[in-house]
Amino acid sequence: LEEALDRRIDERLRERDEAAAKGGEGEKEDPSISELSEAVAMTDDQEDAVVRSIDAGKRRVFDLLAIPREDGRSMVDDLRDALQADGDPGEAMQKWFFGLMKERIPGRQETYLTEILKIQRTTWDGIGRTLDEKQLEKLRRTGVDILEVKTGFDPFAEALERDG
Repeated sequence: LEEALDRRIDERLRERDEAAAKGGEGEKEDPSISELSEAVAMTDDQEDAVVRSIDAGKRRVFDLLAIPREDGRSMVDDLRDALQADGDPGEAMQKWFFGLMKERIPGRQETYLTEILKIQRTTWDGIGRTLDEKQLEKLRRTGVDILEVKTGFDPFAEALERDG
């Protein structure tokens, strides 16, 4: 069973790499929780707990990026602008991402990216309390950005749809 799971994970990683090579790095699709659950043989209860951990992390990142700056705008507003920008959307998104790396969270010393990385670690810690060591290792080996897993909850999409 373990060898079969390892082969399946290796197969998924190969598929992901092939898809990225064909469509470019930005074109690959984020995995769904059901794909990851199957790949690491989660029980239904484990999957539910992992979804709660991931969704809590997504909410924390959204709340962080929604903190208003002195000008009244937030990184969520900047993201909306980047997605709606005329011209090269890739360039606008790159500028937004650089903002995450260099801008400090209002009222704090940390950058947005530093805090997002902490949220990722906290999310992985929560998942680590749910899965056994072998499952956790297999999940980590997928290289997935845990906060990008499709769980059915996307506070950014909801906010962008709501606010136009």
